[in-house]
Amino acid sequence: RRPEKPRVKVSPQDVMKEGKGFMLLGVYMAISMFMGIVVSYLFMIYLNRSADTSMVGYYQAGYSLVNKYVGLIFTAIAMEYYPRLAQVIKSRKRTSTFVSHEVMLSVWIIIPVIALFIAADDLIVNIFYSEEFSVIIPFISCAVIGTIFRAVSFCIAYVILARGDGKVYLITETTSAVIGLTLNIVFFEAFGMLGLGISYILWYMLYALIVYVVYRYNYGLRMGQGISRLMIYAVAMGIASVTLSVYVGWWATAI
Repeated sequence: RRPEKPRVKVSPQDVMKEGKGFMLLGVYMAISMFMGIVVSYLFMIYLNRSADTSMVGYYQAGYSLVNKYVGLIFTAIAMEYYPRLAQVIKSRKRTSTFVSHEVMLSVWIIIPVIALFIAADDLIVNIFYSEEFSVIIPFISCAVIGTIFRAVSFCIAYVILARGDGKVYLITETTSAVIGLTLNIVFFEAFGMLGLGISYILWYMLYALIVYVVYRYNYGLRMGQGISRLMIYAVAMGIASVTLSVYVGWWATAI
């Protein structure tokens, strides 16, 4: 017969003391999500007034294709990534190595997805929607390149969460949301639906820069060698794919 384990009484004060950090982090995360939703609705209101309701639907359709369906990859990665990151977060060297490995893995996974989206943009739109939604093709063809920077910022931003820095996370996410809203308005006014794709690239490029500054200077962490070259290669491949897609499409139409 096994000896009974002694029971330890935990008072509500002890629970609050131990769980205060987790509760505050949850509050900051909730506020960050709320800010993102508010900014998204503000842009929808702007889009509805400056264009029309159909343009709002087109934007939501394109945004869903790029952000949500490609986002499934990030969701799958996060299920394995975050728990392991939390285990090594107290070691700078191990954290830097782990994050660098995850960034490279994520970018390598994203590269063929980008090529597929660009090469089969017409087919993808027709499968999920209809020919009427072909207007979103310029948007998704450009915006999907921005997922490269989204992959990088995704991996780095989880470091902020793993360290429990709720205030920093709130600031970075709110800043990102405001930047996204500003870029969307400016580039939509200038280039229409194509401008929204360009805005998406610049948005996540700046967000990746913001979280990297926090990663490098707040936490003293570094990125592994070869990541810069990989990102340049991925972006160049995306631009080449878009150029080839446009050229082949023009050539086929001319024939």
